[in-house]
Amino acid sequence: MIDDGAGVDQFCGWPGEAVTAMALVLAMAPLSPLDSAVVIRVEDETRSTVWSLRSCAAETAQGEDHS
Repeated sequence: MIDDGAGVDQFCGWPGEAVTAMALVLAMAPLSPLDSAVVIRVEDETRSTVWSLRSCAAETAQGEDHS
């Protein structure tokens, strides 16, 4: 399920070689310290790349013992 989807081209047109960096920046910018995101890049009909952006703060909060 997609909560907030953003396409790189809707913000800056086609960024050429900077497309990967722009996708990561657009995914990270609105995140709070406990949020995460997924970046999907469709490269052609047979290849795509997926990055999972997970917060280090979220992992630390889950691992804490509050007893």
